[in-house]
This record gives sequence, structure tokens and C-alpha cells, in this order.
Amino acid sequence: MSIYILIDYAPIICVLFGLIMAWKVASARWFFISCLVVEIFGLAMTDTVMQWNTHFYIYCVFISLVFLLPIVYRKRLAMWLYSKTGYEYFNNVLKTHRFVPQEAGIICFVFLACIVNFVTWIEVLLYKYSFLSNAPIKLYIRDNTVVLVKIMVCLALLSYAFRAEFREKFIHDENC
Repeated sequence: MSIYILIDYAPIICVLFGLIMAWKVASARWFFISCLVVEIFGLAMTDTVMQWNTHFYIYCVFISLVFLLPIVYRKRLAMWLYSKTGYEYFNNVLKTHRFVPQEAGIICFVFLACIVNFVTWIEVLLYKYSFLSNAPIKLYIRDNTVVLVKIMVCLALLSYAFRAEFREKFIHDENC
């Protein structure tokens, strides 16, 4: 088994672990469930996308941006679901939602992955159409950068899970 395969599955493992750890905290549970849906979608598409060769890298940009949806739109989705269902869980998520440093870190790392994958895609296109004789970013930089990004995202997810209860208590004390 290649280290890259292990790294590909690491975020979903961290999301599941974080979901278990932070189950009692409504906003953290909502965050991890949202991330889990995106991770499952990404992993379900992997076999198909790996056959694309040239356009695999632009797909990586797309899926990275999709991974940001739970961070950016989680509160709005909870608000919409609460307005449609009246389910109190979504109201609790709305009341306790706070943008935290771990989310900011994830956004920065995902944007780094987007930039590297986009540049790699351009480089591969230029190589494919014989404008370049070599693809050094693809060969030497991209894979290591993506591994680093995935490791950092995993650490941010775990940090988010470990701090969830503390954050919940702080928000509760702040609202009292």
C-alpha cells in the first residue's frame, strides 16, 4: 500500500474520529457530518477521476473547493433546514456556531491545494501540447504539497474535535 493511498483516506478517518469525539456538541457534530458527506462524495468519485489523466488536476481543484462548502455555508444550511423543518437541533447549531481558527487554517490549506493543482493542470496541458519538455511541478512538487496539505487539514480537524467541548462551554458562558 502506497503512502499516498493512506493519505487519501486520512481525512475521512479524522472526520469520523472527530465526529465520535465531538458528538455531544451540536455545532461540531454538524461540522463533521457536513465534512463527512463531502469526503464520501470525493472518495466515491476517485476511481472515475483517476482515469482522466490530464483533467484530474482540475477535478482536484473542484473537490477542494467543494470541501470548503461545509465551512462556508454550514450556518446558512442549518438556518434553511431549521426554517423548513423546525427541528430544534438546527436552531442549536445556529446559536452555537462560531468561526474558529481551525476552520481558517483549513481554508488556507485548501486554497494552497487549489493553487498547486491548478498550476499543475496548466503545466500538464502545456506538456501535453508540447509547449513544455518536462513537468517539474507535477513530478516533484504537487504530490508532496498535497500530502502536506492533507496532513495539516487532518491536524486541524482533530484540533477542532479536541477543542469542541471547551468551545461549547465558552459559548454557553458567553451567552449567560
